[in-house]
Amino acid sequence: AGRALHPDWIPLTKVMPPQVGEDILLRPHLSEQLVRAVKQKRLILISAPAGSGKTITAASLQRAAELPLVWLALDEEDDDLISFMWLLATALRRRFSPSGAKAMSLLSDLPNPAGQFKRVLGVLINELLAADPEPFAFVVDDYHLVKNPAVHQALAHLLDHLPPPWHFVIATRREPPLPLARLRARGQLAVFDLDALRFKKEDVQTLFRERLALSLPPDHVQTLQMRTEGWIAGIRLVANTLQTIEDGEKRRAFVEQVAAADRHVFDLLAEEVLQRQPESLQAFLRETSILRELTPALCEAVTGRADAGGLLDEAVRRNLFLSAVGPFESAVSPVYRYHDLFARFLRHRLAQREDEAHVRELHRRAAVAETTPGRVVRHYLAAEAWDAAGEAVADYGRQMLAEGQSARVAGWLSAFPEDFLRQRPWLNYLKGMCYADGGDFVRAAPLLEQARRQFGEKGVEEGETATMVSLVYASIARHDFARAAELIDKVLARPLSPYERVRAHINRAWLMLYQNRWDVVDSDIAEATEITLTSEDVGAINVMAQQLTAPLVLGRRGIGPVRRYHETILAGLGDEPSVVRAGTVAALSNIKLLQGEIEEAVKMAREARAMSVQFGGLVWMDMAWDQVLLADALIGADYATFEGRWQARLAAYEETAARQWLIVYLYLLARAQWMKGDEEQVRALARRAEATEIALEPPESLIARQMFAALLALQTGEYRKAETLLLDAVRGQERARHVRIFFDARFMLAHLYLAWERPDDALAILQPLLATLSQEGAPGLALQEGPYVLPLLELAAERGIEPAFVQNLLRLFDRKREIRPIPIPGTDESLTPREVEVMSLLMTGATNKEIAEELVITPRTARAHVSNILGKLDVSSRTEAVARAHELSLLGR
Repeated sequence: AGRALHPDWIPLTKVMPPQVGEDILLRPHLSEQLVRAVKQKRLILISAPAGSGKTITAASLQRAAELPLVWLALDEEDDDLISFMWLLATALRRRFSPSGAKAMSLLSDLPNPAGQFKRVLGVLINELLAADPEPFAFVVDDYHLVKNPAVHQALAHLLDHLPPPWHFVIATRREPPLPLARLRARGQLAVFDLDALRFKKEDVQTLFRERLALSLPPDHVQTLQMRTEGWIAGIRLVANTLQTIEDGEKRRAFVEQVAAADRHVFDLLAEEVLQRQPESLQAFLRETSILRELTPALCEAVTGRADAGGLLDEAVRRNLFLSAVGPFESAVSPVYRYHDLFARFLRHRLAQREDEAHVRELHRRAAVAETTPGRVVRHYLAAEAWDAAGEAVADYGRQMLAEGQSARVAGWLSAFPEDFLRQRPWLNYLKGMCYADGGDFVRAAPLLEQARRQFGEKGVEEGETATMVSLVYASIARHDFARAAELIDKVLARPLSPYERVRAHINRAWLMLYQNRWDVVDSDIAEATEITLTSEDVGAINVMAQQLTAPLVLGRRGIGPVRRYHETILAGLGDEPSVVRAGTVAALSNIKLLQGEIEEAVKMAREARAMSVQFGGLVWMDMAWDQVLLADALIGADYATFEGRWQARLAAYEETAARQWLIVYLYLLARAQWMKGDEEQVRALARRAEATEIALEPPESLIARQMFAALLALQTGEYRKAETLLLDAVRGQERARHVRIFFDARFMLAHLYLAWERPDDALAILQPLLATLSQEGAPGLALQEGPYVLPLLELAAERGIEPAFVQNLLRLFDRKREIRPIPIPGTDESLTPREVEVMSLLMTGATNKEIAEELVITPRTARAHVSNILGKLDVSSRTEAVARAHELSLLGR
């Protein structure tokens, strides 16, 4: 299977607010302040100790405010960035479907979603804005459970970019490490602390009299308010006991006992409440306190009592600090939670009353009955049931790693005794993968090798195969291509799922590409495409969308089979933007450029770019559409547009994994400046390239450095030096023929000979080169060189070399190079060349901002051009302009 997150692993109760019972007092003065703050501030912080009423205060917004409420309750196991982002998306999607779908797609498909959290959150924000919701409050309860700095960093980023409809309410026991000072200075923060949440004397009186039907003398109310300091957990504990005392004198005695208590008031009151319950109910409360959520079935499984459901109902009737979660009426079985303080008190009493063996047995039963992975593992670990815990972690851990949740898996593994871990191959495998996901391949490799040996000794073929695939991954990361290829061959000899087999074949294709083994590249691509199409495996399709890109089409099988594969996949996808669609469209745009279908290539490149922007930028596809749009500008000798696009994308090549190709892109810009005649810019770019260090530099980058030196020599007329450099580059290209996807040193060598007045030598280079391109059906490999090849093509046309192919190349150059004014029939108006370009973009649905970016003009200029076009076509809207252009066949001329 592919990397698909498991929504069933997240209890929906986590995104449901607790029910606010009729016995809960909503205090008007507090509610009004809270509602006003939520409507005005970006962040509302409810920060107070346990038992202060934070959760109920936040949940009461549903009744007190007219704002929709989105809820997220955190557990200890949610202290993980991937889990946190997935929960954010889940909560938003539940309230504002389909918001969150694209973010979930990213979390499933990105290689390292935790490392690209800004992109995921950006997509989440854009999805929400597209849904155009009314203002709403998003409550995050129990945020104090978050200790992971990555989660704090992500939430801080989200708060900085929060769209106007979204207001955060965070309930926490302590002030979180968020940019509170900055938010406070901007007037975007409201804080409700313990003092704001305290029950005043009149609140206590109203609670007792109106909600609990308890009539107390004013001095009793004042005593209890002072002794509990308005702390609602303490007040409710007092109320629970008072409701069981009918005699007035005994009530007075109890109030005086509370007033005179020396030890912690909660322990006193909780003990008083517990002791007043039947022994069977006391035991039930203690034993079920280990559960995060209570249902009749879970309680029966843990306690072993057939009457557990009845005891749970009795605990609810007695108001024993249980709150209902989610909509009762739609629930198959009611779900409850203990108040944290009461649960902690009960667990403490459980440890005092029962021996450790019994407590461990309770956790073991809970683990068997639970279905959520985090809770299953937590209970097994608490039970010190190491074998069962190890099996659970082995079962869930691989999927968790696939989801990017290596931090959670590492946390599980840290709870095991070291001796136990070392003897378990799956746990060694998972620990090695946790290191690998963190980029620590030095510590990952020995653990993976150990796991592989252990699997081999035990004859666990599935484990040995998974570990070998991971070792391939680690070897590629270290650029140990020979070791990776050796392992892949062994992997391919084993039984594999379609996803694993496709991944192995496509990885070997890339490895063999760098070893110039194109026979293996071709066979691996053929096998990978066949498996994907016949199996329709989602994971395999994801892999191919990301990795079956332009360089791999240069084999002897030609471009056609890869194009047909991508077109088949695209035909089966919906129009909804997705990572798979974006990768497929980007790959097709590059293929169509290679085949000379420039307009269609540009159209698809723009679609891929738009989807990439929606998903926050996707490096593996961005390189494809970048090449198409850069080539489109260069073919038309539009150097200003070329430079503008290049500069706009430079940061991506300096700051992402694409940095390995930075020298290549610097060379492409230098070549454009050379064609433009800007010698100083060429020298400046050459100096910049020389000063730029690339770790583990690929061959195409090293060849680009030679091309830089040759370009400088050509510029100064040092033809002999340029020839030596270019001949070296051509030889290097023979060993790394995929370099042609960026540039072809043979064109520059032929240009040198023509400039050196050696036309026969130029033709000797040019003739086999054009024959190859003609045979491959790849005019785009000549077109992307730019206008400097035109004299070469004209020479080839004079000598009758590949006449049909060359004439087509000249036609394509001419079509792009000159955009003529277009007369508007029935008027004396014409669209100017620039207006023709704007009109072409309008017909693709481009916005003014997109037109400005595409043509390297300001949005204001774009708006002016659109306004002029509307006036010339005598229409009042962009839609009418497009319809009029179609009617007049303006751009079909």
